[in-house]
Amino acid sequence: MTTLVALNSEQHQSLFTKEQAETHFAAKQHLINLRVHEIAQALTSLPVFLMKDPNSGVWRISAITSFSMGHNLLVENGQWQVGFKPLAMQTYPFYLMKAEGDAKGYTVGIDPESEAFSSESGAPIFSEKGKAGEQLSKATRLLEASIEQDIQTYQFGQAIHDLGLVKAINLVVHRQDGSQETLQGLCTIDEDKFNALSGEQLIMLRDKGYLAPIHGILFSIYQLNDLIHRNNQNTNFTAINEIKIAVNTGDSVA
Repeated sequence: MTTLVALNSEQHQSLFTKEQAETHFAAKQHLINLRVHEIAQALTSLPVFLMKDPNSGVWRISAITSFSMGHNLLVENGQWQVGFKPLAMQTYPFYLMKAEGDAKGYTVGIDPESEAFSSESGAPIFSEKGKAGEQLSKATRLLEASIEQDIQTYQFGQAIHDLGLVKAINLVVHRQDGSQETLQGLCTIDEDKFNALSGEQLIMLRDKGYLAPIHGILFSIYQLNDLIHRNNQNTNFTAINEIKIAVNTGDSVA
C-alpha cells in the first residue's frame, strides 16, 4: 500500500518530477478512476463503468483502458493517444491527503518512493525560494477542486443506486486463439429500469444534473469497439474476436 507524506518545501526542496511521469503512470493502469463531471469527455474515448469499492462500499466511476491487467492501450511509445486526459493523470504524482492535526483539513501529499521523482533532473517541485513550481501549483488547484467533485461523484453513485439503476455485468473477452477471459466487478446503468422511471424521478435526476452522466455511461460502452481495435493493432496482445456483455446475476449491488 502506498504511504503518503505531506509535501513541504523544506523536506522536498531538492525533488524533481520526471518528464512525462503521468503518462508512465497511466501506462500501467488498466482502470482509471473518474469524477462524475469527467464522464462527458471520457465517453468520446473510453468505456465508462461503475464499480463498488469493496472496502468502503462507495460507488466509483472508472474507465477501462485495456483488457489486460497492468496495461493501457491508450499509451503508445510513451505518448497519451487521446485528447481527454483524466484528472487522475493531470494531478499525478500529487495526491490529496488529510492534514495532520486538522480533522477537516487537507494538504498535498506524495509517495516519496515513487519512480515519478528524481533528485537530479526534471521539473522542480519548488523554486529556490521554496515557492510551489508551475506543476505543483496546477495540481494543487485541481486537487482542491476535486474535494467538491468527489462529493458530487459520491452523491451521483448513491442516487442511481437508490433508484435501482445499477446493473452488474461481466465482459466476456473471446480471443482469436480460442481463449477467453471474463472481466468482473463492473456495473452499468440498467436501461430498462431507467426507462421505467416516473416523471417525478426523471425531473429529480434532471434537476441534480444526473441525466447527462447517466446517458454518458450508456453511450460510452460503444468505445469497447475502439479498445478492441487498439488491442488488435498491438502485436503484444492476443487479438480479440469479440466481447460479449452478460448480466452478472451473482453480484449483488445492494
